[in-house]
Amino acid sequence: MKGIYASVQWFQELAKEVVDGTPEQLATRAKKVEWREGRKRGQLLNYRRENIDPFSFFYSICRNCDGPENTERVVDSISQEFNLQTQHPVRPRDVFYFPDKDKSNVLFHANGEGDPEQLWRLFCQAVKGVDDVKGEDFERALKVRDAKGEIDIGKLTRTLSLINPKEFLPYDESTRQFIDVSATPDWRSYGQALDKLRGAFPGCALYEINRFAQLTRCKKLKPSSKCFQVSTDIFDDGTDYWGEFESNSWVRAPGLAYNSPFGEDLRDGAKPYPLEKPKQGDIVLVYGGGEGKAIGIVWCNDYETNLTAGSKVHVIWLNKSQVSLKGKSYGRHWFSQAPKMESTFRQIDAYKPTFTLLGINDDDIGKAVPMQGQPLNQILYGPPGTGKTFATFKRCVEICDGEAPNDEIEIRERYRELVEVGQVEFVTFHQSYGYEEFVEGLRPVSSQDGPSIKVKKGLIRRIAKRARKSDQPHVLVIDEINRANISKVMGELITLIEADKRKGQDNEVRVRLPHSQKSFSLPSNLYILGTMNTADRSIALLDVALRRRFDFEEMLPEPDLLQDEKEKTGVDLPKVLNTINESLEYLIDRDHLIGHAWLMGIQSKDELDECMRQKIIPLIAEYFFEDWSKVHAVLGSGDGFLDKEKLESPKGLSDDRYRWRLRKKFKPSVYDELIGQPK
Repeated sequence: MKGIYASVQWFQELAKEVVDGTPEQLATRAKKVEWREGRKRGQLLNYRRENIDPFSFFYSICRNCDGPENTERVVDSISQEFNLQTQHPVRPRDVFYFPDKDKSNVLFHANGEGDPEQLWRLFCQAVKGVDDVKGEDFERALKVRDAKGEIDIGKLTRTLSLINPKEFLPYDESTRQFIDVSATPDWRSYGQALDKLRGAFPGCALYEINRFAQLTRCKKLKPSSKCFQVSTDIFDDGTDYWGEFESNSWVRAPGLAYNSPFGEDLRDGAKPYPLEKPKQGDIVLVYGGGEGKAIGIVWCNDYETNLTAGSKVHVIWLNKSQVSLKGKSYGRHWFSQAPKMESTFRQIDAYKPTFTLLGINDDDIGKAVPMQGQPLNQILYGPPGTGKTFATFKRCVEICDGEAPNDEIEIRERYRELVEVGQVEFVTFHQSYGYEEFVEGLRPVSSQDGPSIKVKKGLIRRIAKRARKSDQPHVLVIDEINRANISKVMGELITLIEADKRKGQDNEVRVRLPHSQKSFSLPSNLYILGTMNTADRSIALLDVALRRRFDFEEMLPEPDLLQDEKEKTGVDLPKVLNTINESLEYLIDRDHLIGHAWLMGIQSKDELDECMRQKIIPLIAEYFFEDWSKVHAVLGSGDGFLDKEKLESPKGLSDDRYRWRLRKKFKPSVYDELIGQPK
């Protein structure tokens, strides 16, 4: 119980010291506590000694610890007066939170009129444990009057949870948000509440349930939908560290990279663990030894600011059920985001209630609301080499995870994970692609009874089914969406893709598919992301029905991204690309430009020359249908790239014609001439 639960042990030790003493000793010690700065009297000391009962004393502690300075002063003073050995945390995030902010009703009596003997009797029983509490004493305590009338069950049980955090929970707004029980203020209903809360948080201690309940109630902790996975075999040697994780309420990883201990530099190609990625509210799925171990929620992450061996991801456990994962599919990384593991955990009966508790409810499948800022249907379009492919990877990660990493390698890795678990599907349209492949078609099959015809589900039916079953977003990526006959491929589904006609929306539309005769609609958590090369077909030529149903985002060349390549080659590549593209836009249009991606990653001038010779100049020639005089004009009209040789005209003709050849070796000054610089 280290770290975030140090207060549990501190309160238990304090309760034992109080119960081992006498009422007179408690009153004497309470008067010496520095409740207010400068040893001003606290509310507890405003009445006779017999009114300093243990419930008023413990509740006063909680009410006076309302900030780091006050907490440190009160706790240090109490620790000194009661000779406590446990060190209590003084950070606000590491103490109990109660939603009741009324500090005027701290005491368990009304202006000195109460029943201290009854409160002492219940206190002595509570220190021993819940099984030693007599129901009649609990209910008599509820009849004691405080400043607002009879003691509220929430106030009484909150104080019991301080006196013995392992045995009692508050029965108030914070815990009642998870259960449906009678609000009758009696011992029986309280016992039922404890049983139901234990069932809602399998294997968890009551103080863990209390911490989660109080923090979520006062909105200091908001669960997110992002899941990370961590193995308890942190050194990959077969040793299980679940005992450490469970008892300390943390998880950790051993190194900065796979097979790389702390202190070592990363090896070439080694991938750093995303240890700093989990934020407060993210979910952690723990596994090891072929078992699911637990589900926790992140409270704070030391790795965010201190990536060292002593750092931890501190969690509040929500479910400690240990379940066999044999035959289940999950990732093998020690620490990473967890698409496979999340899918696996959500299929396990013991873990399903926890996902429901966190707001991930299977009953809501098909009623998902499109993520803010991300249209359901969108097309990235532009000329070749403008980064549409990578932008697609990043957009898929943003849609599925809510945000994308800053690192390009991480984005590509995460995209591959999403494809692997079926959350992203990729297809390239072409001229012969049709309805049978995309929606459904008839296929011959052979069996013992002879040949027959069977309906085969197409791509969109398969991913739509997965999307309905998972309130996670799914993405269908259609590369080269403009190369197929959209009307032929989509058929009646062209209507279903509109946002307001998806399943669960106001104008939901269902169609009956022609071959299977199945009723079909598209879920609202299925995103369609198309890419379009405008050099193949202008956006102006697209089917009007398609244009009306998609959001279009133009991607143009970004020459400024070539600064590194400029330094490595000694050539002003941003200006080279700008010059070429200005000529292309003048001679053709903006759909036929050269993207910056063609030149990214070039390490030397020799590599640049090879790229121009093998890729860029042939593409320009294709734009002009092999009209090399225009290619020559785009390249600056000099002889640095191309050799020009006059052809002898046949007899009777006098037209000048030329033979054009790419030079095997470009002139040294060719790029300066292209951008109009002096030789």
